[in-house]
Amino acid sequence: MKEQNLKLAAVAALLAIPMLLTSCASGGLRGAQTSYRAGAMGAAASGINSLASKEKEGARDSELVFVEQGNINATSGNVEVAKQGYIHADHSIEKHLEASKIQLGNEAGALLVNLNSLPYHTSPAERLMASSYLATSFAQAGDINAARAAVKLTKDRQLQINEEFKKQIEKEQASLNQALQADPKMQIKLDQGKIEQQASSLQAAVAQYHPYNDGLSVPYAEALAGVILGSGQNAEKQRANESFNNALKANPGSASLKKAISASPTGTTHIFIEDGVAPQLGSTRFDIPIYINGALTTLSAAFPVFEATPLVGPLASVKAGGAELNPDVICDFDRIAGSEYHRKIPGTIARTMASSTLKAAAGIAGQLAAKQSGGQYGDLIANGIGVASVIYNVASAQADQRIWSTLPKQVRYAVVSTPSSGTVEVGGKSIKLPSGGSNLVIARVINGQVYLRAAAL
Repeated sequence: MKEQNLKLAAVAALLAIPMLLTSCASGGLRGAQTSYRAGAMGAAASGINSLASKEKEGARDSELVFVEQGNINATSGNVEVAKQGYIHADHSIEKHLEASKIQLGNEAGALLVNLNSLPYHTSPAERLMASSYLATSFAQAGDINAARAAVKLTKDRQLQINEEFKKQIEKEQASLNQALQADPKMQIKLDQGKIEQQASSLQAAVAQYHPYNDGLSVPYAEALAGVILGSGQNAEKQRANESFNNALKANPGSASLKKAISASPTGTTHIFIEDGVAPQLGSTRFDIPIYINGALTTLSAAFPVFEATPLVGPLASVKAGGAELNPDVICDFDRIAGSEYHRKIPGTIARTMASSTLKAAAGIAGQLAAKQSGGQYGDLIANGIGVASVIYNVASAQADQRIWSTLPKQVRYAVVSTPSSGTVEVGGKSIKLPSGGSNLVIARVINGQVYLRAAAL
């Protein structure tokens, strides 16, 4: 009896360790994200750089850790650290794509803990923005050729990125049926109607967010591509205008995008204002009855909930050469993230229910094994396993709330002839332009605080 209890304790401890490690790592990431969203850049940079220094390319959260390192350091003015963060993120994305072809066993094991134990995969929009920011970091470091190469590679991969996202969703949606059929000795009956009802409820909350164009486009990424490809010496104006036209298709009334199409490759300054912060993911719990070998139990699951963050205060004013500008809103990240959430949530729910089903089935299997081999103490051991299983299932039911949360809520855009004063002002804060030719200016505005950076093109 004592030996059996020790075995049960050991199993419980082994299951708890991944949960604790996941919680610690996610807590550090959320802390850096929260600091950034509050405008505490010093704390955000310190937290994310400490976390990134321990992160390996291709590790579970590496894609998210490194894109956040890039964004936080870009805003803080740490150009080289930001660039390295985006490079590590790009490498991590590629490693995860390759590893996903051979990690089915690892995923099955992670489902017995919680979905936060699975690798984080950036969405199509996040991948496009990661590459776009990598390009801007190259431009800021003075390497316009590397910036253009990064943009072209992303443009060439755009259809592939969306196809990979579709396959990921299909894989997640298939996971519940796979879990229900995982053990032929387990006869599992689940109310699929209630699961579909929950998916419909979560999708209804984001029904107002419609994708841009065909769902492949991020207007901000398109506009940045147009600027980088179409500015400076050896500008590729035709390819640049293709990107500007894609952004214009999503924003047909934008005067700034129309002006950008006809702008000179030299002597033009492009100003992007990133307002506010992107959505976060909250959490909601959902309980559903399930029959396993005729025995009734309850599955406990937690799902991510889409939460948009309102803008704080008036929009920052924009001036160039003393003249007030009227930038257009060209990209709404609530709309992009909301439409991606709408596409993904049925798969997320299926995978979450698969996780809960596997854990419940494992508990039932443990009880049956205890009754069969536990001798005179079999029923007592089985009851103990049953109680422990219920407690563990509830404790491990954690929604996957990971998301790139330092992206802006919206982006405004203005195009001007480079002012003779050599300065641009956003929200009362000025920046000296790095050249008298063409320039890229990005203003990050969070809670009324303005952070400026610029690159010569």
